[in-house]
Amino acid sequence: MDLKKLYNSLNEGVDTTVVASDDDFYEMKKSSESGVATPIAVRLKFRIAQKEEQIQTLEGPETVPAGGYIMTGTIGEKYAISPEKFPKKYTDIKMKNGVEGEATKIVDGKKYEYLDPQKPFKAKTWAGVISGDANSVLLRYGDGDYGIIRKDLFNTLYKRK
Repeated sequence: MDLKKLYNSLNEGVDTTVVASDDDFYEMKKSSESGVATPIAVRLKFRIAQKEEQIQTLEGPETVPAGGYIMTGTIGEKYAISPEKFPKKYTDIKMKNGVEGEATKIVDGKKYEYLDPQKPFKAKTWAGVISGDANSVLLRYGDGDYGIIRKDLFNTLYKRK
């Protein structure tokens, strides 16, 4: 059974869209407010997971594999970044004790598409499936690469174009 069918079956009877591909993203875009946003540079703390662990994000639980980066956002929220994407999204990385550190979000000309679906939805990420609601924005960082952020944080951390 494919991932999308599995999550749709778990939510049978609930009007929840699952974004598991770019086709899904662009289909959802037809019925959502959408646009392009650029990130604002912020300095954040992080730690590297030493073994697989589950973190509580604002969008629900997420399993982070060993070696994954666990970011602490501006209001203390947690979210995961893959080891492959971390150096592409953050700069001025300062490590302490080889496990924890601080880094600044890269903003050089970055532009991300976003959707404001104004209804419940789920998105597949490298660390699993996360959920959004009417108070969430879905960001498309690149091909098949999604994130969910609360609207209040989105309005603080991104500039709409």
